[in-house]
Amino acid sequence: MYCRIILLFLSVGSASIVPLAELSTLSEPSLPTEYSQGLEISGLEFSHGANVSGKLSTRALNPHFQNKTFQLVSLKDEDNPVFETTAPPSTIWQGLPGSQWDDSSKDQVVKAWNMAMKLATTSVASLEDLLPGSNNYDAFLHQTVVVDGVCKAMKSDPTRTTNQYLLCYRTFLAANNLAYGQLFGADPENIQLIYDNFVRIVEQTENLDGNGNGVPGADGFIRDNTPIYLTMGPTLIDTKGENICNGKGPSDAATQAAAVVADGTKVFADSTNDVPADAWLIHFCPAFFMLPRMEDGLAMLENGSAQKQWFCNLNNLDSGARALLHEITHLPWVLNTNFGVRERYGFEVATSSRNADSYAWMSVYNFYNSLDFCQGVKYTGKFESPQSCITDVWPNNVAKLVNNQWPSYTKQYKTS
Repeated sequence: MYCRIILLFLSVGSASIVPLAELSTLSEPSLPTEYSQGLEISGLEFSHGANVSGKLSTRALNPHFQNKTFQLVSLKDEDNPVFETTAPPSTIWQGLPGSQWDDSSKDQVVKAWNMAMKLATTSVASLEDLLPGSNNYDAFLHQTVVVDGVCKAMKSDPTRTTNQYLLCYRTFLAANNLAYGQLFGADPENIQLIYDNFVRIVEQTENLDGNGNGVPGADGFIRDNTPIYLTMGPTLIDTKGENICNGKGPSDAATQAAAVVADGTKVFADSTNDVPADAWLIHFCPAFFMLPRMEDGLAMLENGSAQKQWFCNLNNLDSGARALLHEITHLPWVLNTNFGVRERYGFEVATSSRNADSYAWMSVYNFYNSLDFCQGVKYTGKFESPQSCITDVWPNNVAKLVNNQWPSYTKQYKTS
């Protein structure tokens, strides 16, 4: 039986208790109920169908809920939920000692997988519309002046290699796809590479005959009909004795998911089992299951319960789909991202063709910029779009790193 947690919000310094489901009525900033799952819950165990209460330790994704106290007062049965439990194509559910898959967790991963593929497919279509030969490119090619006179007609340079042409094309890219502009520096010399890489994500992720030929650091890798083993749980020890789910780095943020080769983990390196040593796992840590679900947000749009200014904001658009797409790019027959390259996390810092989060966040940014519901949302900070008709879900409280107009062409962003 599936149960939904009912949380009550206890405002600090006040004796009043406000049901979390009613937070949308509060004046200071409201959080749609569906996104309240971004809470890290610790120190309390419960069984399905039980009635329990107690204080919870929380870490909210939304700053409004930092340092607040929540109380679990009841568990309510959902009426006959329908879970999607069939493993995504070319994958298999794999249990670990003490951590077996349940239908609810399978459902969350399956739907995140579907949304991740949707994000990548949308990126392919958006980038294809920027390449030479596309309708947008051809229309731009025949213009006389573009963006306040910076750009002259591009057809005067059929070689597409001069700095004048590259400046013109970069200006076109920055103006017509804000996501590519920010996450990949509007780089005119690597647009084909990034497009091809997104095509590879869509076509190779589920390809059992995939190989790493032509992928940096993965030449010679052959998938050889081996599935991706999907595992979950709070503990997966690598061969160095470290728990993969523990946070690393200056922020010490908990790991959400990790792509790792089987013999890089103790459980599969130290025992005889049916998992080949060279098989790849995607392991889902507890933090993954606390991420918002992209499909829930889109359902809110359909039923009219979403608030545009809150929802259409990159600060609020992280999801399991984004985290899973990030991990998919690490697979050696897909992109083998971050092989020999330090990982950079977040939409405000990721700018490299070898960085997983660059692809994940570009896909999210691009998808919501193109969503009808978000039309009219604007970014009005530094490096805002010169075109007033362009939707931009970049948050106003986060400075953009990449300009959208340049006096000359100089390659500034290392994307290879």
